[in-house]
Amino acid sequence: MAAEIARYWQHAAVAGVDLLRARFITHRYGRHAHETYTFGIIESGVEEFDYGGEVLRAGPGALALLDPEVVHTGHAATAAGWSYRVLYPEVSVVTDVAAQLGWHGGTPSFPQTVVSDPRGAALLLGAHLAAEHGDQLASSSLLTTALAGLLTAHASIGPAAIGTGSIGTGGTGPVPRRSPASMRAIADLL
Repeated sequence: MAAEIARYWQHAAVAGVDLLRARFITHRYGRHAHETYTFGIIESGVEEFDYGGEVLRAGPGALALLDPEVVHTGHAATAAGWSYRVLYPEVSVVTDVAAQLGWHGGTPSFPQTVVSDPRGAALLLGAHLAAEHGDQLASSSLLTTALAGLLTAHASIGPAAIGTGSIGTGGTGPVPRRSPASMRAIADLL
């Protein structure tokens, strides 16, 4: 059986971003919340977590997009455990990218918590790996591009719609509001 490992550190090039790389088999997170956003990439296995009163599962390749201050848990959904990488950007980091995209008047929220987004996952993984290997320029550029892509594809402005739009729940979240400027900016970034 593989060992449980975890490494948690601060981004060397982008203030206000922490990172985690972990493999857990028996570890269980109790109920907690973060002041930051939590963007996780499941590399293997399946994580199960209670988020805002709803039980969700995220498998290989899935992104978990958690809004700040929402109470959640986390544990392996199977005996094999799960491996994942997480970025914890402060709200100001995400709102700064949103402002660059032309979004104004609120804090972005992610109505669908678990999403399949291969491009977004690849960008977040690239940013995470570059940060882990000390490539400050690549990691900060990839992080900005990844956040812009996640905002454009999955976020809305205003209060979070907890418990809606999650894969397998049949819910639908609010339609993201995108300005023409945001669409041009994301096209330029990608």
